[in-house]
Amino acid sequence: MSIFAVQHSGMARRAFKSFFARFFSPAVERSTFVLLASLSSILLFWQWQPLPTIVWSIDGPVFAGAVAAGGGIELDGTNYLIPTDAAQETDSGTRP
Repeated sequence: MSIFAVQHSGMARRAFKSFFARFFSPAVERSTFVLLASLSSILLFWQWQPLPTIVWSIDGPVFAGAVAAGGGIELDGTNYLIPTDAAQETDSGTRP
């Protein structure tokens, strides 16, 4: 994830843009940015490892339904995005 962050923010800086312009045409700057961002994203997706334990769990059908329907929740003016493909479990601990 750090590779994507460094590439994404590093190439957006003026110092990098002026350095890049010394060697390449400004017309290829955006295409190069998109290419490198795509390659770093592919590397991230390819190397992604799921966490071995449950990080968080939603208890209560009303809250779980609201989160699944909207993909996120707002608390005290801060938005939190939550994956909408999270499976809900029944009271018995099994998935419906």
